[in-house]
Amino acid sequence: MKMNKKTRKIKKELNRLDSYEEKINHLKDSYINERLFLLASGPSLGMVDKNELKEKLKDSLTFSIKQAYLEFSKETDFHFINDCNLPMINGYAGYRYGIKSGPIVVSSSGYPEEHARTRFAEGQQWDMFCRVLDPLVYPKSNLGRLCEDNNFDDGLFDKRVDRPCGPSITLETVIYMALHVGVKDIYAIGWDSGDKVGEHFYKSKTHLTSNRNFEYEMVQKGSGPLYNWLKTKGVNLHLVSEVSALSDEIPRIKLKDIK
Repeated sequence: MKMNKKTRKIKKELNRLDSYEEKINHLKDSYINERLFLLASGPSLGMVDKNELKEKLKDSLTFSIKQAYLEFSKETDFHFINDCNLPMINGYAGYRYGIKSGPIVVSSSGYPEEHARTRFAEGQQWDMFCRVLDPLVYPKSNLGRLCEDNNFDDGLFDKRVDRPCGPSITLETVIYMALHVGVKDIYAIGWDSGDKVGEHFYKSKTHLTSNRNFEYEMVQKGSGPLYNWLKTKGVNLHLVSEVSALSDEIPRIKLKDIK
């Protein structure tokens, strides 16, 4: 598989560590100043030329979110999953990886880990788990919602493994992991988070769709402040999408123009 030698080495090192805190610390600046392709499962992921994209991914760190992994498993370095909208593959609720190979898997849930595991098929693998602290469920955490409060510093992995609520997995774990491992440029494909095309997932209009308008509105509201906050951290965010409902402040770019 494409997963680069660095990722294979890091995954082996993570497997030797006992705690999630140790694993997070080990990942710090592990891909310093690299470029990242962030593949989410929105409609625009199905609008790019797959072969052209795979060629770009050969020499780039690649994060896949949830179902995006199914199309780009061989190219994925990190896979981000949670216990919502799980795919059913041959009767298995979740994702399977090779016995001796596979991406670094980061799982998250609003439930504690033991409960979250029951929502997947038995044997679901991950390398680390992050609990998402929705303020309605965990008021004592003193964390709000990122898209409402724009307190993005609260989510730095340097501060905690537990995640503030986004809402959305991209805000809660993916962007923060990109920042944590030290990337400089993020090219997001499929991070559309809106109702412009009437569905959330690129594969089907009838299966795995999402009508969580509250989440859409929140992400739209918070994406501009997030973009500007990332710039203060030296990270450039770009959207490879013509249908994304995220803030117009975020630059749009075509795949062919990424060198």
